[in-house]
Amino acid sequence: MQEILDFEPDYIFHMAAQPLVSEGFKHPVKTFDTNIIGTVNLINSLRYLDKRCCSVIITTDKVYENKYTDHYYKENDRLGGKDPYSSSKACAEIVTSSMCESFFNVDDFASHQKSFSTVRSGNVIGGGDWSENRLIPDFIKSTYTNKKVKIRNPMSIRPWQHVIDPILAYILVAYKLDENPKLFSTPYNFGPVKKDCLKVSEVIEKCISFLGRGEMTYDEKALSFKEAPELKLDINKSKLILDWSPLVN
Repeated sequence: MQEILDFEPDYIFHMAAQPLVSEGFKHPVKTFDTNIIGTVNLINSLRYLDKRCCSVIITTDKVYENKYTDHYYKENDRLGGKDPYSSSKACAEIVTSSMCESFFNVDDFASHQKSFSTVRSGNVIGGGDWSENRLIPDFIKSTYTNKKVKIRNPMSIRPWQHVIDPILAYILVAYKLDENPKLFSTPYNFGPVKKDCLKVSEVIEKCISFLGRGEMTYDEKALSFKEAPELKLDINKSKLILDWSPLVN
């Protein structure tokens, strides 16, 4: 808390998290502690910051209670999560909402000067992706070792998007929060257009086609992971309210 009070930020982008589904199964307590209590600590510190500040709380596309159907999730769909990572991020959404209602109600903005928005992005790919168990980095590594890349759930559908799109979206949300807290203090989905919601296997097939080498195989040990087989985001609210749309296919 003291670091935030000393720094006196105008904007906060809360990306700190345990961000991996697989790591959540290995270390569930750490995952809940980091993603839930970490968010509580951050927002609580702003109770003592005596200045205007806009906060963008980054969660995930996996915060929704999965319907296991061909469904594009909207911001007002029910939150949930059947694995530690997903549920911890859904809890971060609830924490943000409850803390805002309790201490930073948007109708009282003139008195506390704090605005918040939670943002839910799809499966982000692109530069700087150094974590373990990441699809495209793992594929690239496999081509250097002449091994087949192991795919956990090849038929799973995800809303793939290049990292530049959510980053620009987060900055836009912060700008809008500063411009009009009452209008823009709300959750947003950021994801691709519908045709870019692809199966995991289709992404790897594109990688193989592009590089002209590489193979994939299925990791049967990983099939016990309770991941949603299909996940798509409805981005119409972000298009309408923020005038945002993805730049990269």
